[in-house]
Amino acid sequence: MNNGLVISNLLLWVVVFVQTIILFFFIRLVVQFLNRFRVNDKQVTAATLTIGEKAPVFREKDQHGEVVQATEDVEKQTFMLFTNDTCGTCKAIIPELPHILQDYPDVRVIVVSNPIYYEKGLEVPSAIHLVRSNDLINKFLIQIVPTAVLIDHDGIIRAIRQVTSIQDIMAMFDIPVEKVG
Repeated sequence: MNNGLVISNLLLWVVVFVQTIILFFFIRLVVQFLNRFRVNDKQVTAATLTIGEKAPVFREKDQHGEVVQATEDVEKQTFMLFTNDTCGTCKAIIPELPHILQDYPDVRVIVVSNPIYYEKGLEVPSAIHLVRSNDLINKFLIQIVPTAVLIDHDGIIRAIRQVTSIQDIMAMFDIPVEKVG
């Protein structure tokens, strides 16, 4: 009888421990969800990055296994295009990205997409980095694809906008520095 009481007591503590872990998991999910919103003057809006603020730091592997990272001492500007494998506009823009490298050789181009769970996904030109990371999409607070972000060599966001063509992207590079911030 005493062994049965000890076993039931241990099982009860195991159940309490598992429920605590599940509770912390759900709390973490709720906090991540709520962090995507900002409250301004009795109004709730989606949180977004703004021009002039520091870009989130990241370190991810691209399609070739090379580490791509955002650091403050990068000698090149970084252009990031956030996409999705099912986005038709994204698929039309990606083959045009080498034009950026031709016109702006001091720019590093990174395409960011969600991880794929099937055989074939986006194909990017050889000089373009493809990073598959939901974490990176969340860090940059991306809500809609395709969204383009231009980061200067100091790690400051110079431009951020939704794009529909390569002309929209090229216009981002022509923004005068005075408009930044």
